Amino acid sequence: MPILRWFKAYFLKQIKNLMRTPYFEIMLLIFTFQASGRPNIHYTISFTSNLTDSFSLKDSVMVLAVQTYFSSISGKIASLYPLIVFFSSILSYLEISYYRDIGFLKTEFSFPVKRGSMYLAKLLASCLTLSILIFSSILFSITINCFKIFQIMDSLSVLQGFLVIFIETLLIALFTSSISTLISFMVKWSGIPLVISISTLYSFEFISLSLRSIIPLFPEGLRIFEEKVMLPTIKGMRFSFSLNSFEPLFPSLLISLIVFFLGYYYVTRRMQIS
Repeated sequence: MPILRWFKAYFLKQIKNLMRTPYFEIMLLIFTFQASGRPNIHYTISFTSNLTDSFSLKDSVMVLAVQTYFSSISGKIASLYPLIVFFSSILSYLEISYYRDIGFLKTEFSFPVKRGSMYLAKLLASCLTLSILIFSSILFSITINCFKIFQIMDSLSVLQGFLVIFIETLLIALFTSSISTLISFMVKWSGIPLVISISTLYSFEFISLSLRSIIPLFPEGLRIFEEKVMLPTIKGMRFSFSLNSFEPLFPSLLISLIVFFLGYYYVTRRMQIS
């Protein structure tokens, strides 16, 4: 269909613009550098306490290997939240606010294509680009730090760890991108959407800490999710993927969906291009 072909072409163009040098390479370098920090000390201490005198040397080595791998995963994306907030706002600014400032957004919306398709393409492009930045940098960091450990671990545990990172990456990217995209469309003054997006998203870090025991929100909701999924045992750690373990993700996912539909309604029904 012509509409689908146009949407695909427009979406790929948005991705190409966001990944053009030097923006993408600089963001990837900063993400990778920040992700290459030390493992979570809290988990490292709790893991080491699982060792007992009855363990053989082989079992002790395996437990330490598994625990080191899990400690390199725990809290990784939550610790990157300030950086994710900043670059999510930058990406939305580049494809919306900047285009408005130079007058190109008006040209885009004069195309004989539905506004909803443009909104969806820009949101998906920002979300996908941010997801690639987060996941690839963390994956590279974990692979470098745990390369020798992978050789003695079972592949299922390794893949499950990557799955946790992948789920968190997609949800945090959707959460931040939906909010920053809506703000970039609604606020028309030059440079102001960037400031409002960063301030709004960063405030969730303090809000999530205050509401941790009531309503888990990102980024604290990611830590609670990991506490439910990554369970310590006498032999190291194990994963537990169940509906209950995903509950800490639901409030932030609901906010993302509400913001998405608000943005869709605003762009298609209320937005005026001048």
